Amino acid sequence: MENVTPLASLVRSYLASADFNVSEEAGGCLVADKLIFGSERDTRLVWVPEGSPDGGYDENTLWDSISEVRANYPAAARPTVIAPLREGFSRDMQQTLRQSRVRLLAPIQFFDSRFRVEESPRSASSIADIRKTAQSMTRVPQPFTEFNTSDPATRSHQDLFQRLRNDMEGNDGPCIQIVVGRAGIGKSYLFTALFDDLYSKFLEAKARLRSLPRPIPLLPDHLKKTSSLRTDHLIDSFLRTDVADPMSRKTFRWLLVNGFATWLLDGLDELYAGDPSFFDDLLDLVTIPDTKA
Repeated sequence: MENVTPLASLVRSYLASADFNVSEEAGGCLVADKLIFGSERDTRLVWVPEGSPDGGYDENTLWDSISEVRANYPAAARPTVIAPLREGFSRDMQQTLRQSRVRLLAPIQFFDSRFRVEESPRSASSIADIRKTAQSMTRVPQPFTEFNTSDPATRSHQDLFQRLRNDMEGNDGPCIQIVVGRAGIGKSYLFTALFDDLYSKFLEAKARLRSLPRPIPLLPDHLKKTSSLRTDHLIDSFLRTDVADPMSRKTFRWLLVNGFATWLLDGLDELYAGDPSFFDDLLDLVTIPDTKA
């Protein structure tokens, strides 16, 4: 493929992670297709137009491509335009897309999935439980000591919450943060406060169509609903209980590796000890090329 934009490449690999066969039509349309059951197919037609230096788009070329490509596929094929800036399209173009049932999405709308707690706030989910706990608690500053393997000196800091939040907001590369301490010193309180803060900021950013990693809480409750101490089973349990749309483990990991999700794990000592591949799996996620896990 020539002249593929980074966003188009992300779209292609994201669809491939969901087991779509992805090809490309003339006019820059990505065609994603897979057999779902029987003889029914799920077909997506996706355009990722390249913006001009002034932030606009070549609307005539895009519309010509949409009209031509759609004529070659069944009416059930779902057309989508993905663009970082909705403002780059004229009001007339936006109206034309709506009337033609072509979705115009920002990247965060396309790559993110529907979660049960956001579709129905009263539905049972770990996210709802964490936020309810966060609203009822008062957290005090938690001093901590930092150890660095490349520096024998230790450093003391005033509040671990502030340090972790700043690191997670400012880090665009691969990173693993491990917090250790004896039972009862407030690690789960820290986890709850950190998740609630990151989740609130994620929702605010998504409402403004800006991309931020979605925080993903993986907890002992998810592990209780599994048949064995395996990371894959933990992920499956989370996907069943918290995610409203069908999602595979492969896509779940894709979101992490490509910076659209952050995993937060708490109280899973049994998993760390019982799954011999747990730390190897983490190492793979943060060492594959171009990862942002």
